[in-house]
Amino acid sequence: MGKQMTDVDDIEVKIVWRNCPADISDKIIEYWAEHNILSDPELVKNRLPTVVSIALHQGKVVGVLSAAIGRFFRDDLKFSFINASTAPDYRNRRVPVMLGEAAFDYLEGWSQENPAEGLVGVLYVLETNRFDHRGNIPYPGGGEYLAAFNKKNRPVFVKWFSHARVEPRPND
Repeated sequence: MGKQMTDVDDIEVKIVWRNCPADISDKIIEYWAEHNILSDPELVKNRLPTVVSIALHQGKVVGVLSAAIGRFFRDDLKFSFINASTAPDYRNRRVPVMLGEAAFDYLEGWSQENPAEGLVGVLYVLETNRFDHRGNIPYPGGGEYLAAFNKKNRPVFVKWFSHARVEPRPND
């Protein structure tokens, strides 16, 4: 008999950005250690405050999405560069999509409440070898746009916040 699939209805997504309780932080650290993602105490300390959303199944962390805010493409455009990981047994079950949708909605609301921060959207790299040829790149279908390719020839997608406005610059 094959592995029993987890229903996505059994997975809870929580926003923890800048307000992560200690018990959840401990679960995130345990998840990172279990999956050999992060173990260096200094890296863990620096990464914890960047976690935006987590996926829980039966109280255990099965996915984590973090975000680093920085300038990309132009010096006047700030994006939230997102990075998601999912436990192997939970891949191909929409967990990254659930994490991303929750994080996007939260960050978009935060950006509207904090316009001085100048956050205009999210950016992510599709990290997979399944689409090594540029002609085979799937479009996620959630409002993302293919914006560039990184140095490893991986596609970089951008999803703009609905309130984002970009002023044209001379010579652009």
